[in-house]
Order: sequence, then C-alpha cells, then structure tokens
Amino acid sequence: MDEGACRYNELHEQLNQHNAHPISQKVLTEQLRQLEEDLIVTRTSYNTVPPKVVYSLTPYGSRLHQFLVEMTKLGEELAPHLAKAGAPIEFDYHYQEMIHH
Repeated sequence: MDEGACRYNELHEQLNQHNAHPISQKVLTEQLRQLEEDLIVTRTSYNTVPPKVVYSLTPYGSRLHQFLVEMTKLGEELAPHLAKAGAPIEFDYHYQEMIHH
C-alpha cells in the first residue's frame, strides 16, 4: 500500500503471501477500519458497478511506514551482534520486502 492505492482483495492477498500466519477477511476489515479511524489509511469508494473501494496511506501512514522500515533496518543490522551474544533473532519481514509491499 506504500506505493499507492490498493484494493481490498489485493491487500488481503499481499498480506497473506508474505505472512506466516494468514489474516482472515474479518480481521483485515476490522484492522482497516481502525487504521482509518486512526488516520493511517484512507478508504475511497467509487460509485461504479461493481463497487470499487481502495485504501491508501495518509501522510501519517507514509511517515509511519518509513519509520517501521528504518526500525527493521536497524534490527537487521543489530541481529548478527545479538546472535553472537546468544540471542538469535528471526525476521518475518526484511526491510527490502517492506519497501515494495
């Protein structure tokens, strides 16, 4: 969603493609509503047949995404040092994946 508007089914597919724990449609719908309420995403409805709804990041959502990418980069840089200290770390996402999804 960071690269523009995304339809619900596209978003659901992307999330499940890159997640070890698939997200249900119910949970995704609830989360999108909450993110909209929190001003992180915008929901745009088009009066077409069939109905079209797209979600996109707000400016706050874009800033949050950038922040999360940077945090992930930092974690990946620290991981080898922490592993040497006996605290291995596994990543569900790498920052390169976060940039493109």
